[in-house]
Amino acid sequence: MSETTTTQRGFINPELLMTVAILIGMVGIVIVFLVGITTRDERARRNGELAVVQSAAIIFMDQNETDTITPRPRANAAIITSSDADAPFKTYLRSLPTHCSYYWNIDGDVTQAQCP
Repeated sequence: MSETTTTQRGFINPELLMTVAILIGMVGIVIVFLVGITTRDERARRNGELAVVQSAAIIFMDQNETDTITPRPRANAAIITSSDADAPFKTYLRSLPTHCSYYWNIDGDVTQAQCP
């Protein structure tokens, strides 16, 4: 009786396919996780800036003892810069220009129109 010895060299195709499939799945999970972090970070930054702009409008109205400000219509929504004539509360903002566009009504309710 003759004895057959087989030596295994490397991987066979199904093993390689499974390894590649597992690696692709892991990379996909990491990418989805990182995209989720970026999206949450952007949303938090936008919400934070809106809160700062709204606070600046409230502080301006309080300091000037008024219940109204000159409104900026939605059609004129824009980024607030240091040269804005229609943003009387800009002096109360920490940094200018803002990243997002804003408009507000006569009561000082600020709305975020668009963000890059």
